[in-house]
Amino acid sequence: RVEGGGGGRGNFGLPTLVHFNKAMKLCVLDNGNMVLAQQVMQLLTQAEMAPDLITYNTQLDACAKSAPRRGHDAFVQGLSIFAQITSARLEPDLISYNCLLNIASKGAAATGNDKWTTNGLTVLAMMEQGGFEPDACSYNVLIDACARAASVRGSRGRVEEGIHVLTRMQEAGLKADIVSYNSLLNTCAKAAGVWGSVAVSQASRIIEMMASGDVTPDITSFNCLLNAYAQAAVAGQVYPLKDIMDVLQYMKSKGVSPDQFSYNTLMNVCAKSAKTCARVPGGPSGAVTWGLDQGLSILKSMSDEGLEGDVVTYTALLDTCIASLRGTGTRETVEHTSMILSIMRNAGVQPNVVSYTALITAAKNDGSTQSVALAESLFYQLAPEARNGRMYTAMIGALATVGRGHDALKLFEEALLHIEPDAIMYSAILGAVAGDSRRVLKLYDEMLARGIPDDDVTRYQAKKAVQMRSRPRSRSRQSQEQFLPSKAFVPSWRNPRTFPPAISRVDRDSSSSSGYYSEESESGDEE
Repeated sequence: RVEGGGGGRGNFGLPTLVHFNKAMKLCVLDNGNMVLAQQVMQLLTQAEMAPDLITYNTQLDACAKSAPRRGHDAFVQGLSIFAQITSARLEPDLISYNCLLNIASKGAAATGNDKWTTNGLTVLAMMEQGGFEPDACSYNVLIDACARAASVRGSRGRVEEGIHVLTRMQEAGLKADIVSYNSLLNTCAKAAGVWGSVAVSQASRIIEMMASGDVTPDITSFNCLLNAYAQAAVAGQVYPLKDIMDVLQYMKSKGVSPDQFSYNTLMNVCAKSAKTCARVPGGPSGAVTWGLDQGLSILKSMSDEGLEGDVVTYTALLDTCIASLRGTGTRETVEHTSMILSIMRNAGVQPNVVSYTALITAAKNDGSTQSVALAESLFYQLAPEARNGRMYTAMIGALATVGRGHDALKLFEEALLHIEPDAIMYSAILGAVAGDSRRVLKLYDEMLARGIPDDDVTRYQAKKAVQMRSRPRSRSRQSQEQFLPSKAFVPSWRNPRTFPPAISRVDRDSSSSSGYYSEESESGDEE
C-alpha cells in the first residue's frame, strides 16, 4: 500500500504500475539484486497487473548489474526475461537489446565464464532478426569486454576473441574506429601480465595495422602499448630501455606527443622491470639492466619534454631505487631513497601514503634495524588520519621483522582508533605477537567479533597458538624460556620447588624475583 492512492485509512491506496517500476529500479541500484527483482514481479502478478516494457527493461538492467558475479547464469536468466517480453506480446526496443548485450559483456569478468563472446554475438544476431542494425558501438561493447575478461584472468585468448569480434564487425560492413582499436590494445595490456612478450607483439601489430589503415593511433593507443611493456615485466619479460624509448620516438614521428600519463607509465615499466631483474640474478634476459640510472634517465627525458613529475612519477622512481639496490646494503639504500625524497620535495611534490608505504615495505624486506628505524621516522611524518590500512599493516610487519612485537601491538591499537582493520592487518599483528599464544587467540577472537572473516593465514596462526597452549607444561616453559632474553636464566638447582631443603631463604627470594617461574608467571600459565 502506498501513500496518496486515495481512499482507505490514512489516505493510503493500492500501488500502481509506476510504483512497481520504481521498486524494480531499486533492485538495479542494489547491485543487481535479482532475488528482490523476482519478488517485485511476484507482487505485480498478485496485484493482477501486467508488466510493461519499462518493467522488463529495468529487470534486464538489474540482471546486467549482477552479471560480473554470475557470468553465464545471468545471461541465461536475461534470455528468459527477454522471452517473457515477446510472450506478453510486447515489442523489444533498442534498450532491451542493449541491456541483453550488457549482460553478455559484463559477464566476461566472471570467473569461469568462457561463453561470453558467443553470447554477445548471439545478441547481435538477435538484433538483426528483430529489425535493429548493430552499429560500431554495439561491437565495441564486446571488444571492451575482452579487456574486462583479461584483467580478471589475463588470458591471451581474450586478445584473440577481441580480434574475432573485430573481424565480425568488418564482415558486417562496419568500419572499426579508434575506440575499437584502443579497446583491443587495452586487452593486450591486460593480458601481458600473464602472456608477456606475446601480448606485447600483438599490441605492436595492432598499432602498425592502425597506422597502415585509415585510423591514426592517438595518445591512448600508445599509452596502452607502453602499459603492455609494464605488465610484461610482471610476467618476467623485461625489455631494454632502448626498446621502450623507440616507442616514444615512433609516437613523435606520428605527430603524437607523450603526455604525463605516458611518462608515468614508462616509469612504471622501469619499476616493474627493476623488481623482475632483482628477483633473477643477472636479469631475466642476462644483459638487460634496469635500475636507478634508468629511472633518472626517464625523469630527465620527461623534463626535456617540458613535463614535471608528480607523486606517481616519484613513487615509481622510489620503487625502482629500492628494488635495484636490494642486497647492496642498508646504508646505500637509505642514502639513495633519502636523495629521491629530497629531489621530490625540491620539485614541490609531497610524498603521499603510497610513497611512504613503498619505503616501509622496502624496509621490511631489508630486515635491518636501521632500515626499519628510517621507515618508522617517515611513518610518523604523516598525521594518523592521513594513513591508510595498508600503511599501518606495512609498518606493523616491519616492526615485527626486527622483533619489536610490543611496539607493533601499540601501533595496531593506535590504528584501531582511525581505520577499520581487515584480515591482512590482523595477520600482520598476529605474526608480530606469535610468541604470545594467549594474545594471538585473543586478537583472533576479536577479529571474528568484528565480523571480519578469517582467511588461510589467520586460521593457521590461530591453530599454531592453540597447539602452543596445549603443549605439556614443562615443554612449554622450556620453549618459552628460549625466547625470553630479558629474563635471567635460572638453572634447575636454584629452583626452590625442585630442591627446597638445600636453598636458603635469601636464594629463594632472589630466585623468585629474578627467575621465570614467578607467581606472576605461574598465574599466567594457569590462565
